[in-house]
Amino acid sequence: MSSNRFLIPLTLSASNSQRTSTSSGSLDLIESSCSRAIPTSLISWTCAVKDHEGLQKDEQKNSDISGVAMGCSDGSIYVFRATPMVQEHVSSNASSPGLQNTLGNLGPFSPTQRSRMAQSTSRSSSPSSVRSSLAPFSVSSRSRIVSGITLEQAEAPKNYVDFEDEPEKLKDMLKGKGPKERTSLSEGVRSPSPSARIVRSPGPTPRTENIAGTGTPPPTSQSVTRAPSPTLSSSPALAMPTPMQSSISLAFHLLPPRLGESHSISCMEVVRDSQALLCLQDTGYLSVFSLRDGSCLSSCRVEDEEPLPPPEGIKAHDMSHHIWSWKRLQVTIYGEKVLVLVCATDPSAISGTPSNIGDHHSEEDASEITRIAIFELKEAAAADVSVSPLLEKLGEWCMDGPVCGPILSDPSLDQGAPGPMMFFHITPARHLVMRQLWLSAPKRLNPSLLESERSNNNSMTSLPLPNPFKALKMRSTERVAVAEDETPQGMIAVGDEVDLGEISFGDREISPIAGIRIVESRAMIWSDSAMILFDLDTKASRMSPLGSAVSITSIKDVRSCSPGSYIVTCRDRAEVYAVRKVDPNNDEVEDHSPGILQYAGLSTLREVPLPNHAISHILPSGCILVVRRDEKARRALEVIDLAELGSSRLSKASPGKLGNEFLWKAKRPSKDNDVFLTALLPLELDAIIAGYSDGFIRRSSLATLAAPPKNAAADLASDVSLNALVTSLFLVRNRRTSSQIIIGGGDDGSIACWDFGSLSLAARWILFTSPLQNVLEMPESCILKGCILCIACDGTIAIIAIDGCQFLYLIPGSIAPLVHVYVDSDNILLVYSHGWARLWDLRSQEFRRSLTWDKAAEIVAQGEGWVEMTMNHVQPSLTVGVTAGTPSQAFSATLLVDLTAMINQIMASVHTPREKQRQTAVTTQYRTVLSGLLTFGLSLDIDRLCEDGLGTQSSGTSAGFMSRDALVSFASSDPRTAWTISPEVSAARALGVIALLRALALFEEFADAANTVTTFYASSLEGLVGSGYRAPSPTYLANAWLNGAGELRASIHLLFDAGIAYLSDEDANRLVETWEQLLPCRQHENDKQSHIAAMALFLCGYLAVAKYSLLSTVTLADISKSIAYYLHDDTSVYRSLAIDLCSKGFTVWQQYVDAMEMLRALFLLATSSRKETISTQNAGLLARAAVLRIASSNSPLFMTTLAFDILHPQNLEHRKSVMQLVAFFIRKQPLVLYPNLPRLVEAVVKSLDPNATSDRDAVLDTATEILGHVVKTFPTVDFHTATQRLAVGTSEGAVIMYDLKTATRLYVLDAHKKRPVAISFSPDGRRLVTVSLEEGVVLVWKVGSSFSSFFNPGAPPRQGHGGSEPFKRLPFNVGDEAKMTTAGTLEYIRFEWPADRSVKLKIRESTLTFST
Repeated sequence: MSSNRFLIPLTLSASNSQRTSTSSGSLDLIESSCSRAIPTSLISWTCAVKDHEGLQKDEQKNSDISGVAMGCSDGSIYVFRATPMVQEHVSSNASSPGLQNTLGNLGPFSPTQRSRMAQSTSRSSSPSSVRSSLAPFSVSSRSRIVSGITLEQAEAPKNYVDFEDEPEKLKDMLKGKGPKERTSLSEGVRSPSPSARIVRSPGPTPRTENIAGTGTPPPTSQSVTRAPSPTLSSSPALAMPTPMQSSISLAFHLLPPRLGESHSISCMEVVRDSQALLCLQDTGYLSVFSLRDGSCLSSCRVEDEEPLPPPEGIKAHDMSHHIWSWKRLQVTIYGEKVLVLVCATDPSAISGTPSNIGDHHSEEDASEITRIAIFELKEAAAADVSVSPLLEKLGEWCMDGPVCGPILSDPSLDQGAPGPMMFFHITPARHLVMRQLWLSAPKRLNPSLLESERSNNNSMTSLPLPNPFKALKMRSTERVAVAEDETPQGMIAVGDEVDLGEISFGDREISPIAGIRIVESRAMIWSDSAMILFDLDTKASRMSPLGSAVSITSIKDVRSCSPGSYIVTCRDRAEVYAVRKVDPNNDEVEDHSPGILQYAGLSTLREVPLPNHAISHILPSGCILVVRRDEKARRALEVIDLAELGSSRLSKASPGKLGNEFLWKAKRPSKDNDVFLTALLPLELDAIIAGYSDGFIRRSSLATLAAPPKNAAADLASDVSLNALVTSLFLVRNRRTSSQIIIGGGDDGSIACWDFGSLSLAARWILFTSPLQNVLEMPESCILKGCILCIACDGTIAIIAIDGCQFLYLIPGSIAPLVHVYVDSDNILLVYSHGWARLWDLRSQEFRRSLTWDKAAEIVAQGEGWVEMTMNHVQPSLTVGVTAGTPSQAFSATLLVDLTAMINQIMASVHTPREKQRQTAVTTQYRTVLSGLLTFGLSLDIDRLCEDGLGTQSSGTSAGFMSRDALVSFASSDPRTAWTISPEVSAARALGVIALLRALALFEEFADAANTVTTFYASSLEGLVGSGYRAPSPTYLANAWLNGAGELRASIHLLFDAGIAYLSDEDANRLVETWEQLLPCRQHENDKQSHIAAMALFLCGYLAVAKYSLLSTVTLADISKSIAYYLHDDTSVYRSLAIDLCSKGFTVWQQYVDAMEMLRALFLLATSSRKETISTQNAGLLARAAVLRIASSNSPLFMTTLAFDILHPQNLEHRKSVMQLVAFFIRKQPLVLYPNLPRLVEAVVKSLDPNATSDRDAVLDTATEILGHVVKTFPTVDFHTATQRLAVGTSEGAVIMYDLKTATRLYVLDAHKKRPVAISFSPDGRRLVTVSLEEGVVLVWKVGSSFSSFFNPGAPPRQGHGGSEPFKRLPFNVGDEAKMTTAGTLEYIRFEWPADRSVKLKIRESTLTFST
């Protein structure tokens, strides 16, 4: 979750009024996407799955499969799970685990059960109160395309230009001289002639399954998005789900942080007892996902991690200037550690193609090189979250040989402890070699040795290149910094290399080795046309073949499923082999037949044809799981049972006779004429540009896109189809005309320009061989101002002038991905991922030179005018709080809704006058978002209230889940399922619902309904969902609060407090015990400001406020100290948390810390005028609210601190801040000060002591302002300007007279038996009248100066008679007004003086006149 943003993925239906009639509005969007996806990796698991081979598997049946994950070429993953039985709710008090401690939570939390009867028993309850212009330069006619619509295809030059190509060739290409003919496109990529484009159907070309099964599917156009999900109408009662024929169901669609065709899923493994999925992408991104809800637990890029030197004994290789393709993933258990081995190869190195200028490949260099990295997958403990990620790199190095070669065997046990593992790999000479490998303590590499090693290496560096363009830092500078701190060495140690022998396939040596597996002491090694087995004797350091190699065509995978039995999957069949003992006549013999010479060899047991499929996976039970199309062309998961593994006879069978079982089938096949969303450009909630698979774009709104097909309004559509699937949309501005142009890309490599207002097609070219990925506007300082850079996925750049939509020229791409673009006035610098950059002259349109990252960084850092152009993979955030989801077609129908921005807009619209029609249109869009979050079908009454009171209804939108930039979309038609996935998903959805409802409640017409529905979603879900309900995770809410702001925080508190209220005492104690060790006061100084420590304070602090009696005094003291620590730390980003905790639980914390110091800190924050750099809010606002609350609940301590600080301030600044606080209270909460008003006034008066001249001058203005507010606000205080006298009435009936000239108390007038409600000086200052409603009397006092006061200072003036009686006593009777409240007396009682000796007392509407 991004700081200050709360993003919710909202997947739209593909419904549109203009789509083809064959497209079903109820087609499930995820299923449709799955049907069009191209699988690249497949894995399954059971409840008792093992993390690695080599352990005995339990007998497994097909029905035991509890889950399947299918990785795809676009980087996304589809997860299937055993169909859960959603239980009917039996009792309203049913309990269920609310928090489950599984891998990857934001921090530790314990399982909880919500108990409505949870009550504290050990202690009393908490004492706190809890609640452009033409083209910028001329270009030749060869490089210009006529503006306007054209059907002619623009030929692109060869996109991949090697650095060895002569600069002259590049110049000619840029000038339009004879570009090379484009090679024929691979199967599935459309390249029709112009005439063919005119007559063909608008739908995409149908795709075929990857029947080759090589693991790398045939190149096709990009995968496509999903169709709309079915909606569930409300019903009086929830019926149980109808049993399906499928034994598993599609649970969710998972998108890792990086997506696109270049980020395809290479390999996956299930870890942590089937609780987590480890996936490796081709670009080296290694991620861990929860199989419970798809949340991303950890993600890193192997090449971006801190580079480590190779283990001692392994030759250092130059890892730079390679384009690594990560292909293999292996998980191994080492004691209690989970080790992850990942391997990569450089395809350009295999082919011998130089990747940059200056590369000199010797014969040895031409061999395949493999990069290896080993990670440790850690447990998700709190300490790990705070100090390190779940994936920690332990070592990395490079070795010559195929990428399939490296493999780790299980460690042996040495006296109960794990011994060294065996690391095997295959050399370029086809020898299997072995090394011992073990974990060692991390070492530090001596800087001098490091420099010596570098100087001895002829290459630039032996370590991977870090990114030198972060903050324009040169890589050399980075290395110096690393060397100064000593470079850390890895934790992997290896032994000497042992050659086990040569791998020979006989007469089939021409085939490259494709794979190796080692199970126990046997190695299976195969190419694409042969397989051979070896017995390994690691002690004797040798291996012996089990017979000769077996010839098998089109091998895809080999696995051992039982001792001595092996399954080989091929493109169109599966074969079962077993190890058999034979005599010289090749007849099978018993293992121990005496006197007979025996040989070991492989014998074929069974051959089973496989159906046409996209990908297959061998199950531990000996069955084969395939992804294919059924007889109705629906995508399906099928298990093919290879029966009779133990048979000694060769047999063949058809799949239909083997008891095959379909685990899952899509509801309907994907059709070529289906029209679906493929790209989104959100501008406003009511202005979204949508691209479709039929090549049209349409302007729509969020409400229209979300509406069911029959209710969807007609959209403005473009006039001409692209005859290609629209893959991306961008908006650019013509600076000369201020008009806007929509730039879009097609899956055929086309670029199109549309007028924003009319959506008319202005120009179109086919320039690329891959889809458009990015559009960048050139800065004003550049010669190409008014132009845009259109960047394809392969890095090819087309330069187009916006004004007139004129194509200028192409800049070819590289074999490596483009990662950075820098421009100055005349040049463009293109930086690629393999460590090289290219410099192009924009004025002459010539290629200048190729240079390394070091030199490129120096040019940018030392030159003037260089501007980096940001390459966004996701559209930037908009003010409407909506962004396009991802560049992947699979999620092109997904919007990321920034809930924080949306709530702020709702609140602003409430207070901003606008036309009723406009306001209704805006609220309609907001309610559309809410409709996607609400789960209709749980309660008929709530459904009706939502429809009638809020104007929401069940729609085709569905809310997903986002964590660490990974998106998940769930597939379920049961409304209860949304609340049974995980506590985190429940928390995110409930928070979205409640936050939007609270914002809509600001509109009067929605207030009542919004409040009722808020209560329902905060506290009533468990009773309707049943025992599978997962209560919102407190940990998730704590993290959201720390990253949130404003109204979102209020909604989090509402949801958090509701959850804590139902938390049982046992679970509350468990939660505190888990987190109290992480409180800030218990951490080292460097960790006190960590995010995890702040989360601990949030959880323990607010739970202590609600359940004070359950916590020990030690825990309460630590919580109080942690609050004080954050409160007094001016640099803390978590000060807002401390302030809020002070506000809600001050009466608890005051028992364990200096309460006055805590109040003083709040005083300073409440009156500070400087901007605070806290996480989300200004501390002054929070502190003022906290002080108001504390003053109301603990007035004595508050007033004591206030008065003391006025009289005895730490400094003048402190005194001024306190007085500003008093003025604030007088204006906002006068009743808080009323009981202690005399003490406050006396403190203010004494601050004006003339003996402290400097102090008086500093506070004079503030004190005078305060006294003015006091006299104006409180009737019991009056001031006479001429005499500088101040009279203050007390609650005991006395009146105190002060002289402000001397800042002294003169005397006290005491005659009322009840509190006076008003006092007033006469105009001449010689009379003072006081009134008490409870007594029903007005007293008149003489207060003028007299001759006797000179002889008796401090005594009250004589009243004309003996004693202390007033000059006059005037009784009256006003009936029930005598019982007027204090608030009433402040508002309705006033004295008015028509003359010096006549006064009028006004009590509400009544007026009493007295003579004084």
